[in-house]
Amino acid sequence: MPNAIFEDFDGLIKSVLTGDQDSAWKYFGSIQLILELDPRLSNHESEALTYIDYNLAEAFKQKSPHIISPRITGLRHSIERRTTGIDGFPLRK
Repeated sequence: MPNAIFEDFDGLIKSVLTGDQDSAWKYFGSIQLILELDPRLSNHESEALTYIDYNLAEAFKQKSPHIISPRITGLRHSIERRTTGIDGFPLRK
């Protein structure tokens, strides 16, 4: 899994905070592509991705990243638990 996905998560949240819809959809598309190509994608992660997809426009409409940020955080933590660093240990336990 490319570590760039973690930068995409950060970029997505920042884009929602600043109201930059084009960048937000770009970051989301990148996250979605990386995860859809990952054979280890769990049902939980897939559901979180779907939730973010359906609610990203609403986050812009209400100007609130809090609509999607819990799911983004959960998705990020799930990926960190199954991703190993250069030392061979998971990024998160």
